[in-house]
Amino acid sequence: MVTRRHLLQTIAALPVASATNTFAAHQPTLTSAPLAGHFTVDSVRLWLQASDATKATIAWWPESELENTARKLEQTLAEPSAFSAIVTISSLKPGARYRYTVALDG
Repeated sequence: MVTRRHLLQTIAALPVASATNTFAAHQPTLTSAPLAGHFTVDSVRLWLQASDATKATIAWWPESELENTARKLEQTLAEPSAFSAIVTISSLKPGARYRYTVALDG
């Protein structure tokens, strides 16, 4: 037999559980590591795909320098493209090694 107290406790917990699940569902993530391809002497293309609509920020810098010297590029990942995009990073120094990061929604 369900008591009134038990029923009220269950009802009171429902909005909290719903809010938690809603928050988790709106945190997009990368579905896989970015794929680098189509290399030229001074550019590279990166393919990105997220789990949901988001804005991706790609930052890159020469391996020999500090991260605070990074150049940045923003790209919207939207539903019509299956939350994916191909981003071209150009003006790279030939023969140099680079590091990069990808951030979603900041």
